[in-house]
Amino acid sequence: MTRRVTIKDVAEHAGTSYQTVSRVLNNKADVAPETRTRVLATIKMLNYRPSMAARLLGQDQDRTFTIANIIPYYDVDFVFENDHLMQQLHGIDLEATLRGYSLLLSTAHSGGDPMSSYARLLERQMVDGIIFESGLGEDGAQELVARGYKVVISGYTAGAIPCVRSDDESGTYVLTQHLLALGHRHIGVIMGPESAMPVHARWRGYERAMRDAALDPRHTPRAEGNYTFDGGYDAAARLMQAHGQQLTALLAFNDAMAIGAMRWLQEHGHAVPGDVSVAGFDDIPIAQFQTPSLTTIRLQSVEAGRRLAQTLFDILDGRPLSTTHAVIPTELKVRDSTTVPRRP
Repeated sequence: MTRRVTIKDVAEHAGTSYQTVSRVLNNKADVAPETRTRVLATIKMLNYRPSMAARLLGQDQDRTFTIANIIPYYDVDFVFENDHLMQQLHGIDLEATLRGYSLLLSTAHSGGDPMSSYARLLERQMVDGIIFESGLGEDGAQELVARGYKVVISGYTAGAIPCVRSDDESGTYVLTQHLLALGHRHIGVIMGPESAMPVHARWRGYERAMRDAALDPRHTPRAEGNYTFDGGYDAAARLMQAHGQQLTALLAFNDAMAIGAMRWLQEHGHAVPGDVSVAGFDDIPIAQFQTPSLTTIRLQSVEAGRRLAQTLFDILDGRPLSTTHAVIPTELKVRDSTTVPRRP
């Protein structure tokens, strides 16, 4: 993998200015024949592919006026049920539109070669910068940077690449405090996939709230879900079948799983919240229209998308960043799915 070739690289290798390279690319007549030949030979040698969009607009040859958002592809259910992702995409697109940019969406599998799923996008130099979902792995983001692309990570990173994420730990801390304040001491947790960094952050928030209440989080019954309605339904079944006599509340690490859990509880004769309170995380649009409406943590999904795009544009334009790790605050939304625990 080599870094992205720019018009300035061509000019340097050809021993001319980038304006001359631009005139050759646009077939202008005011270029000496020997210079034109040398520039064209250099373009071929370096495999330089100028932006079609920039050529049509007559602007900087190194700008495509397109950015990409590369997200993991889990399955069709995940894509259609992830309202947070859809709202974040909307926020990215809003900022791109304000600047006259287009947004290209690419899905990629997290297994195998991290570059193979979108190699054509990179080889054709179709975008100026990339918003990269952290679920695809740090190596993929580092490879993009090595190839000369400007990158912002949506989610968590241990490296130096700028990132924007929600305050998952504090959100779950506040949500757990809400359940504890109601009197719940026997809470079951529906986790997300263990490999997902937000899951670890949300669990840390739950642990901290329990310890602050002098309770041992290690005794918490847990079941892993896959962030879908069906995943929450199945996880609730496992928790209730194993611990249903004790549990008075279920806390799910996203709203889709919380809604799936409510469905299982209601189908099996458990009143929500009379028998079991249920809380979620994300505040997707459907959460407030459930029966009962769902207590949850609101993510500022559109704002997160806008901050991702703003950060990327700041990098593209050479502006200094106020922070390389932006954290978007969350908000507790108390609704009808939680109440005081049932009497023994």
